[in-house]
Amino acid sequence: MKLNRFQYLILLRIILLTVTLTAGVYLFVVMNLYYSLVVILFIVFYQMFGLFNFVNKTNKDLSRFLGSIKHQDFSHSYITKNFGKSFDELHEVFRNLNEKIQ
Repeated sequence: MKLNRFQYLILLRIILLTVTLTAGVYLFVVMNLYYSLVVILFIVFYQMFGLFNFVNKTNKDLSRFLGSIKHQDFSHSYITKNFGKSFDELHEVFRNLNEKIQ
């Protein structure tokens, strides 16, 4: 199974989230460091927020593209960040449609 960059980054974020939660449970249960739980919870929420925004990038790009068509603003460029073939294809279609509409 070959992972593209997007899938690799999602997997990495999930692993980091799991490690953070495991460390939090260890510090809370075994070490009895109750105040560390607050710090761990902030880190977990930050990681979850980052993961949520990362996954929603495609929806944001699509919304931005359709909004630019609605407002006849064709100056937006779509840059791929090497998240894999599916993202490259999506942004290529955005660029082609943008050029044709212009």
